[in-house]
Amino acid sequence: MEEYKEIFVNEAKEHLDNLNNGLVSLEKNPKDSEIINNIFRSFHTLKGNSATMGYEKFSNLAHKLEDLLDLIRNNKLSINSDIMDVLLMGCDYLDDGLSKIEGDISESIDARKVYDKLNKINPEEKKIEEIEYEVPNKLNLTKSEEKKIKDLKGYKLDDAKRVVIEFEDHPLKNIKALAILKKLDELSKIIRQNLSKKDIQNKKLGIYLDMIILVKEPEKVKEILSQMTKIKSHNLLELNDDFASHMIESKKSDIMVQHKEEMDKIQEVRIDIKRLDSLMDMVGELLIYNMRLETINKDLNSKNLEEIMNSINLLTQNIQNEVIEERMIPLKSVFNRFPRIVRDLSKEEGKEIEFVIEGEENKLDRTVIDKITDPLIHIIRNSVDHGIEIPTEREKNGKPSKGLLKLSAKREKNHVCIEVMDDGSGIDPEVIKKKALEKGIIDAVKLGNMDETKIQEMIFLPGFSTNETITEISGRGVGMDVVQTNIRQAKGKVFLESKKDEGTKIRIELPLTMAIITVLIVGIADEKYSIPLNNVFRVMNIKRESIKTIENQESFVLRNETLPLLRLKNLLGLEEKEKDEETIVIVESGTQKICLVVDDIMEQEQILIKNIDDTIKKVKGISGATILGDGNVCFILDIDSLIGE
Repeated sequence: MEEYKEIFVNEAKEHLDNLNNGLVSLEKNPKDSEIINNIFRSFHTLKGNSATMGYEKFSNLAHKLEDLLDLIRNNKLSINSDIMDVLLMGCDYLDDGLSKIEGDISESIDARKVYDKLNKINPEEKKIEEIEYEVPNKLNLTKSEEKKIKDLKGYKLDDAKRVVIEFEDHPLKNIKALAILKKLDELSKIIRQNLSKKDIQNKKLGIYLDMIILVKEPEKVKEILSQMTKIKSHNLLELNDDFASHMIESKKSDIMVQHKEEMDKIQEVRIDIKRLDSLMDMVGELLIYNMRLETINKDLNSKNLEEIMNSINLLTQNIQNEVIEERMIPLKSVFNRFPRIVRDLSKEEGKEIEFVIEGEENKLDRTVIDKITDPLIHIIRNSVDHGIEIPTEREKNGKPSKGLLKLSAKREKNHVCIEVMDDGSGIDPEVIKKKALEKGIIDAVKLGNMDETKIQEMIFLPGFSTNETITEISGRGVGMDVVQTNIRQAKGKVFLESKKDEGTKIRIELPLTMAIITVLIVGIADEKYSIPLNNVFRVMNIKRESIKTIENQESFVLRNETLPLLRLKNLLGLEEKEKDEETIVIVESGTQKICLVVDDIMEQEQILIKNIDDTIKKVKGISGATILGDGNVCFILDIDSLIGE
């Protein structure tokens, strides 16, 4: 069944996301039959799919949780905190089991805690005593079994066959198993079985009955088994046969029928991200060659060539857009995990929180999504742990007892903006100033010249924390600096707005894709360098006398804001000649800005970011490289590290 495992895992993840969100919604709306039915269907599908794949422990747990939902659905049980806890705990165990299945680790779900809680919730329901059995791929005779067969008259070792029967989950399955054993006793001699007759009489059969029998007429055994009802599948195998291969053939049609309806609706194919990366590289090569053609045609001035180039350019653009679209996935894939996280953390902290999600249908490149998941988790956890107050404190401050935490996303041109907003206690600038001075991060003079926003943004400095105590929720101060680093790695920006006692808003601006970006090409000596356009604040020429030196640092004052000035020639070890007028590019990252002195401003260009050698990666101020239309390599300046310097 290995070839179907990826389908199973992907669909199971979607159902578990649906369950976690559905259960959080059910806790707020316990009488909503639509939510109950939706949750029931997900448990039912997980049960069926995992049984089909042979993951018995996973299937058994999903089945028991489905049974509990069925009791709720039929008004035999009312939802309470104990029921919610066991359902969510069950989802956690299923999620853990799925991770093991995906990682090819033996499926070992020890869900006794869940089963114990289920039995306490519904003591009238029979206790779960079924013996779970993982079907081995092959069975071999032991030496004692071989000796036993040789001693039997009329049988030889070649008469040994393996019978594997998969039962439907039915109340009468144990009776059915006893009937099959009786028939097999009449047609063969049973050498080994995974469950004794006594265990089956005590209703301990799980899903599989696995046996080695001695049989002279195997076709009669097949005929008897094919006539039995309430059997999902049966296999009569040689001992050397591979059980998994037989299961693939026997269940292939079942799986395909099961997914056909969905596949007809969505008509989608899952594509390996590496193949998309490769395709994007090829699109980038097309862009480069097209730019080279444009360069050549400047000398030739051929109208025919220009028409062909325009057609190639349009086609390349269309292919590029299609590839980018294939790389895009909805933010829902990330946002889906947060309702459960907020629910668990708020319960642990004794807080009441209304969690609102908006704009989850917006899409981002999956490589960007991979980089923002952990930062978002940390921001959300911080809001719950340190932002939103406990109900009594909120009421004391004239706020509703229930806090508001909002996660939203919206598309803005070539960016997606994600905001996390809470109406909690906010960030107190005075506390930050005190901590900054205590830790020696900044001196009192510089601190006195900083506005409130810049003071609050000091929380992004490495190791900076205003928390007096470490909590399990928000961690050990490895926090907001890592958030900012990860967002910058995704070519994004982080902005902070906060007011004491009113709340905090963190805004993250992200490019739709990291593969292709628009840059400003600048000249430094005889070389070309590129600056990501989303970092460019302003380009201007300034008189040399307007450059001031403050504390051994050249600076330029723009609208009462003193900006550090960095000469890129000096950074690159090149000789700098004095000029009456300098060309500068003012670049920004977050709210920080610096001036870069360059020789020439050339053009804007859309480029494909290329991987660079590890040696070059170590060069300060360089984040990547590209190939320009003239065929030359152009390094991309790392604005974040330059500002850090």
